[in-house]
Amino acid sequence: MLKEKLYDALVVGAGFAGAVVAAKIAQEGVDPTNGERLKVALIEGGPHFKGKPKWGHGIPSRRQLFTHIPQDMRQKARSGRLIEGRLYKGVGGGSIQWGAKGHPPDDKDYEWWARETGVDWTKKNMEPAVAELLRIWHSHTVPDELLSEYHFRFRDAAQSMGYKTQKMLIHKRNCIMCGTHYEAQPQCRYDAKMSTLLSHIPIAEENGVEILPDTKVEQVTIEKRGARWTATGVWYSEKNARPEKAESKKIILAGALGTPLLLYASGYGPRDLLGDRLLVENPNVGSNIEGHVRNMMNVTARFEDLIVHEPGDGNFGFWFVDDKDHQGTDRLFILSGADTQGSGFWGASSYALSPWAPEFGHAHKDWMRHNWKAWRHIAGSPFYSAPLIAYSHWPAPKARILPDGSFQFDDEHAAIRKRAKECRDLLWALFEKMGAKELRDVHRLPYEGARLGPILHEVGACRGGVDRRNSVVDSDFECHDIANLFIVDSCTPPGATSLWSGGTVAAVMGTFAAQRMIANHFRRKTM
Repeated sequence: MLKEKLYDALVVGAGFAGAVVAAKIAQEGVDPTNGERLKVALIEGGPHFKGKPKWGHGIPSRRQLFTHIPQDMRQKARSGRLIEGRLYKGVGGGSIQWGAKGHPPDDKDYEWWARETGVDWTKKNMEPAVAELLRIWHSHTVPDELLSEYHFRFRDAAQSMGYKTQKMLIHKRNCIMCGTHYEAQPQCRYDAKMSTLLSHIPIAEENGVEILPDTKVEQVTIEKRGARWTATGVWYSEKNARPEKAESKKIILAGALGTPLLLYASGYGPRDLLGDRLLVENPNVGSNIEGHVRNMMNVTARFEDLIVHEPGDGNFGFWFVDDKDHQGTDRLFILSGADTQGSGFWGASSYALSPWAPEFGHAHKDWMRHNWKAWRHIAGSPFYSAPLIAYSHWPAPKARILPDGSFQFDDEHAAIRKRAKECRDLLWALFEKMGAKELRDVHRLPYEGARLGPILHEVGACRGGVDRRNSVVDSDFECHDIANLFIVDSCTPPGATSLWSGGTVAAVMGTFAAQRMIANHFRRKTM
């Protein structure tokens, strides 16, 4: 149960954006009336694995709970949106499960946002936030020595086709590149991989943020104050406890796609979805969703003279962008990193338990010591999956999230299918130049039996803009329709980013939003 009766700021969601906002507001903000420390609370739906960061060493309390597969954080997936079992909750949110790769917005993205909604989130305005985050996350590219021949063949082939290649940005500190995280389950047992659990939650704790884990926020309290609707607090429930109410001067929602669902439950959103439950109408809540369409990854290749690289190489490598026009429309980002299909190994523990390993004892120790690196040769198939593809700024109608968490989105739209065919032809030519001995078309992602959502890295469900007719929050992240309500997460960008983004963009938005909130609301007033 929360301790205070009234908070200055209450943040819902402790993931990529929420942890950043709570930490920065508590560290740098003050009560504008007296200059005293703010009362800040952070509510999260999953557990809190506590411990002081020791980059490259790991925290025993956390490592004992999970290494690569955080079973305690698995949540039931919503139908039609997520791979079953891949939604993780906890303090740190998706940043714990994240692969620690991703880029901030590209120059074309800032321009696209301004054209879409007029928001002033320009490269110049956001540059300090981007620089701050990349510094805290120790963002960098890996040296050539850690790349494989596959990556360099990709680079050379792309350059021969006229593309400009760059290295992928990763976010790690004191990483020994041990190879023991698998791309599909990219936890780091040594805490070298960045997450807001390690980079920002300690700052929040040091500055008095009250963190309430394993708690669900059921509803935002929206009341009429004079002529305006105003957010005054939230109703929340801990495990096996009755709902409680918390009041706050500022309510900050940072739950990614959980945010529009919470707003629906609070009576804020489109009339056609809420009906009699509607309190405040805005048809943009839960709409205008863009992301990276999944069905672009449609070619696999077999190489006779390349070893099957270790799972996890998808975390880095070279990338290039294929543009349809100078504005970045129908944009394809293509990253060299690609895992092999059907690999049954998720790191050293899997290799240790494989049928090739001797009995436990000194023989097993010696075998692991001398043969560990050989595990990269073992895979269910010699075919490389297609490179990671991020398809953005597509001309097809945008997606919408429904109250049950499912999507309304036509991922078979003619414009998307046309671009997918162009992507397939590009990848086919690229693999041929790389020396592939056999190529195959694939018509589904290699997750047999899994339920996949049509897009990932979703943005726009509560997007920012100057006009409430096409947006939900303004350039300062304040809700157009409800006073004291802020939305700061991946919902707010007006369009998908061009590069492989993951949670990096959400963390950038959290950093930028906190800077603006401090300047506007949590700075000592001068007489």
